[in-house]
Amino acid sequence: MRHRRINDTRLRPENSWPRDGRGKIGCGDCGNFVARGMVEKGASITFLCDLQPDRLDKSRQFLSEVQKAKPRLVKDMREVFGSKDVDAVVIATPDHWHAPARFDVRRSGKVPATRSVSQTEKPDGTG
Repeated sequence: MRHRRINDTRLRPENSWPRDGRGKIGCGDCGNFVARGMVEKGASITFLCDLQPDRLDKSRQFLSEVQKAKPRLVKDMREVFGSKDVDAVVIATPDHWHAPARFDVRRSGKVPATRSVSQTEKPDGTG
């Protein structure tokens, strides 16, 4: 599957994403900076999810510099997908977890917070 460039004409406008209730799966450095940028633009991160407790804590501390509300810390991404407090999900996991997490996000009715619509498609090109 060929990745589209960042200037894909189908990019979602920045203001079309829900502002409240975003979950973040994967608490490594890249995901932390993505989440922080979203908070700085008005979003609220309500859940942080990672299997490693030290990463969860580091991510919570990093976000606390720009967000007053404390996100809920969980190890199981299904808790994020099942929450009524989450409208969109940032998937910042290792590569082999991207597709399963993306499909679980779609099945749960949440919005995968991606750079382009094409990143939310199934491998056969359907939504």
